[in-house]
Amino acid sequence: VNAWVSWAGHLSPGKNTVPMHVADWMPTFCHLAGVNVPETVKFDGQNRWDILTGENQHPQPRVIYIPHYQRSVIIYDDWKLIVPHRNPEGKAELYHLAVDPYEKTDLAAQEPQKLREMRDRMIAVQKDDLKEAPADAYLKEKSEK
Repeated sequence: VNAWVSWAGHLSPGKNTVPMHVADWMPTFCHLAGVNVPETVKFDGQNRWDILTGENQHPQPRVIYIPHYQRSVIIYDDWKLIVPHRNPEGKAELYHLAVDPYEKTDLAAQEPQKLREMRDRMIAVQKDDLKEAPADAYLKEKSEK
């Protein structure tokens, strides 16, 4: 997935290949606006302004987690794991994105050690998932009925 960012006078034209997540925009915008975010606020993303400006072209690898009600994904250090949601030990797909950006070759069977490492990362990340949606997530829907 690609995105375009333009801000004349602040960003130079160029291409960035460092993985980012949509969740990174809020902490990045807060940084740009000078907002002091309380420590109690836990963003899913990170401030990535240094990536967008090119100041940091080789950041430390980090887990990007994309939960979905059918299948969940983590991306870490050029590897992508796809598993059934809430079942990281289920049937997995594993791709090496640096070599196979279009995800044509599933390496789950050929890379058991990398598969285990990525499953362990998924298990660690999913520990912070809510078990069910907050009650107020349905208030609007209920009030419209």
